Amino acid sequence: MVTLLISSGNGPGECQQAVGHVLTRLRDEAEARGVTLDLAGRAGRDGPVSAIAVLTGPGAEALAARWEGGVLWRCPSALRPRHKRKNWLCRCFACRLRHAGLTSTRAR
Repeated sequence: MVTLLISSGNGPGECQQAVGHVLTRLRDEAEARGVTLDLAGRAGRDGPVSAIAVLTGPGAEALAARWEGGVLWRCPSALRPRHKRKNWLCRCFACRLRHAGLTSTRAR
């Protein structure tokens, strides 16, 4: 199991749309590779601000590694049609959980 945090940070609405595009592409790739994908997201005005993606199954680690890091999404702005900027950024973080030992106390 691998958990990814996909975030637009404090970027403009187009970066939220980039997160949406990444989630769509990630879902398509997971399906093609037979990896199970569970998503939970926080919606913004122009798209998801951030999302948690949990990948499980054979190939989950490799798929997550493909997406980890900064993602540059290139497209004209759908929100500001005459805007000259075409580069929108988001970031995918791998969340590595530490396994804490469990302790219990016996009732006397």
